[in-house]
Amino acid sequence: MKDSLFYSLHKLVFITDRQSDEVLHQHFGFGFSQFKILIAAKHRAGLTQGDLANFLGQTEASVSRQLKLMSKQGLIKVKKTETNRRKHSVILTEKGLELVAQASSVIDAAHAETFGSLGYKEQELMKQLVDRLTTKASIKK
Repeated sequence: MKDSLFYSLHKLVFITDRQSDEVLHQHFGFGFSQFKILIAAKHRAGLTQGDLANFLGQTEASVSRQLKLMSKQGLIKVKKTETNRRKHSVILTEKGLELVAQASSVIDAAHAETFGSLGYKEQELMKQLVDRLTTKASIKK
């Protein structure tokens, strides 16, 4: 297993997730889990709490706790959906949008040395290959 592509990708993701978490805590006082929620809310406004939990591989309770914190900080708004009053949709605020941009820059800078070890064409190829694998892995069987 140690020599497998899966293991290598897992190890890279684990290391970069940990580094992202550390740099976000250092600069902004929140972690990578909250950042991922902000990113998801940015790209898909109106996601429900359940959608976020499924997308991030977390429990709804965990996501709910994080959403409450981010709502108090003015980063997101949580509203009851019109179709089902028991479901809540998540919308990024202007403050949340600004924070996502700042945090994205900090994360990119933190990983620049690692990913900069690949040339531009290598990075593009790697992204295409990882996207293809992600799409294949996401198909429900």
